[in-house]
This record gives sequence, C-alpha cells and structure tokens, in this order.
Amino acid sequence: MIRRPPRSTLMRSSAASDVYKRQVLGPLMLELKVLPEVTQAVSSVTVLFTGISSVAQFLILGKVPWDYGLLMFLFGVFSSLVGMKGLGYLVKKYNKKSLVIFAIAIIVGLSILLLVVAGVLEIAASVASGNSDKLNFKPFC
Repeated sequence: MIRRPPRSTLMRSSAASDVYKRQVLGPLMLELKVLPEVTQAVSSVTVLFTGISSVAQFLILGKVPWDYGLLMFLFGVFSSLVGMKGLGYLVKKYNKKSLVIFAIAIIVGLSILLLVVAGVLEIAASVASGNSDKLNFKPFC
C-alpha cells in the first residue's frame, strides 16, 4: 500500500515553494549582482512552473471547474503581458533598470502582506466557527 501525503500538504508545499522562489531567490540573485532583468526572468519562469504544477493538482483532484480555471488562466496571461510590456516601456523610457528591482520589492512586500492577512482571516474564521482544530499541531502524514 502506498501512502500519499494529504492534498492540503501538497498544496501548501507548492505554495511555500512559490513563496521561496519569489521572496528568497529574487533578492538573493540581486545581491549576487545578477542583472535585474535576468533575476525577474528566472523568478517568473520558476513561478510559472510552480503555478502549472499547482493547477494540475487542483484539476486532477477536481477542485477547480474547467471554465473557471480557463478564465483565470487567460486573466493571468493577460495580466503578465500587460505587466511585462508596461515595465519594459518604463525601463526604456526612463532608462532605469532599478524599476525592475522596485517591481520585485513591491511584489515581495504585497505577497508577505497578503499571506499574513489570509492566515489571520483563516484563523479568525476557525475560532469564530468554534473549530479550533486548525490551531493545533497535527502529524505530518
């Protein structure tokens, strides 16, 4: 019999990997004097692969309706293109590569803020519903 980790563990590990790639890898590469454009490209590609694996897990498990998933995929592609073109235009117009660094810093800051808010809201909802099991430690498997 093969034991698999629970679905939530897979999803959380994927999200944690995404957080690592955005919040550790990007600033680390900048500190190592890698060009900001290269740092942004590497960070974006690694997040793309993590996102694809997360979406595949959700679709296989039947957690996301196909029409909703397709709509969010198209929205993500459109938003990425607008962001890339907009930032590229601003970098060329002002000839400031530091704008890429500011964009990474804003993304990292917003990610941290939204992760904290999401965690606090989840804990508050658990406490309000009387289900405090989420606050206790559980075994890994």
